[in-house]
Amino acid sequence: MDSVPPSQSPTDDGDRQIEIDSYDDLLREGMIYAEQGFYLKAIELFQFAIENGEADAMLYLHIARCYLEMDDNDEAKTFLKKAYKVDNQCYDVVYLLGFVYFLEAIYEKAIKYFDQAIEIQSESRDAYYYKAIALMRDAEIEDAVQCFDFILTKYPTGHFVRYQKGLLCLQSNDKEQAMTLFKQAKDLGNQDAEEMMKTL
Repeated sequence: MDSVPPSQSPTDDGDRQIEIDSYDDLLREGMIYAEQGFYLKAIELFQFAIENGEADAMLYLHIARCYLEMDDNDEAKTFLKKAYKVDNQCYDVVYLLGFVYFLEAIYEKAIKYFDQAIEIQSESRDAYYYKAIALMRDAEIEDAVQCFDFILTKYPTGHFVRYQKGLLCLQSNDKEQAMTLFKQAKDLGNQDAEEMMKTL
């Protein structure tokens, strides 16, 4: 990438100038700030890269992740949508769009993006998992069961999946199957399942 004009480089909390010779340096600095939890500083650097370069889906994605870490779902969604316009085949962008709608309990849209994420990356455990939870909360019981079963064929030690499927069985008044799943989840280390068994 081209060099960043030194006179325009963001400063570090106003005390020192960050040594930036290229956009790669800028992104690296932004990632370091994000990893350390200085999300606003990271966003400033990523925004600077966007303003002085090309629209990049990964830059928008990095900004969205920072906002998610700050529990600002609205801003995260804004930047995920920008990333999606640039690259609607990026798994992380599509999956996180679904995840934001999931957090907002807009399950129909969440499922739409989870389905697209699965098309991009067919072995995506996270997309299947949250799709199943969204289906469960949207009372699409049969489809939710199919998602949970698929995950368990690929990841048989998934205790969270067994626990959630147990809850689904309770929702369908199948206490016997629920107990079986809770016991399996407990044996795999799920404490919530152990507590749930005490109530049955």
